[in-house]
Amino acid sequence: MLDGSTKAKSEGQRIPAVVLESLVVRRIRGWLAEPASILQAIQHAASDAVTQKRLIERARYLARQEHDLGIGGLRAFMRASIVRVQVHVDRIDILLERDRVRRCLDNTAKQTEPIDNGQPEANRPVTTLSIPARLKRTGKEMRIIVDDGSEPTTPNTGLVRLLVRANVIRDKLLSDRSLTFEEIAKSEGVVPSYATRLFRLTLLAPDIVSAILSGRHPPELTARRLMDDTRLPFDWREQRQSLGFDSAH
Repeated sequence: MLDGSTKAKSEGQRIPAVVLESLVVRRIRGWLAEPASILQAIQHAASDAVTQKRLIERARYLARQEHDLGIGGLRAFMRASIVRVQVHVDRIDILLERDRVRRCLDNTAKQTEPIDNGQPEANRPVTTLSIPARLKRTGKEMRIIVDDGSEPTTPNTGLVRLLVRANVIRDKLLSDRSLTFEEIAKSEGVVPSYATRLFRLTLLAPDIVSAILSGRHPPELTARRLMDDTRLPFDWREQRQSLGFDSAH
């Protein structure tokens, strides 16, 4: 639905579209499952109770994760009904055109039925769904932080790559004890001091490694910060404090 990166107008920054799309999908799915919200969006064009009930049931059907249409049905609804997605300093707004919402939910609507009713696009009624969220810079990247702490988990590729390289070095050391750090570093195309710092990452607490691989680490933890921390403690509790896990969501 969203390609590449999306620009946040208020910040002049670019954020990964995959993260934004995940938030939008989740918000739309939750909205479709709320009968009162759907009724508010479609009652202007569906005044009789029978039609309203049918559209609400259709919305609930799309909101379910397991159904015949799968995620494709939900994405088709989103492509047809979302006017635009706006990223602000403190929130993400999803604008849906109400006539399109009603048409997408109405299985009996004719494919040739107009959705604009002759109205200019700017005057067509819309429903706005908001996600309380803010942009936070982490190193060279921008990350979306949802205020309730429920932002989608997206592993940081830089951090994951460091863990992979660290384990490669460890495996080489264990498989051939005759190898020196200098030889291993040369085979990996890095200087010995960098190889040593990579090796230290194999001593991270298991829950820290798991959090990094699942994308649930503190947003302030970047690849640069992890490698620049030359005094990384051996004690796992102190590691969590040093890397900001004690204050993470």
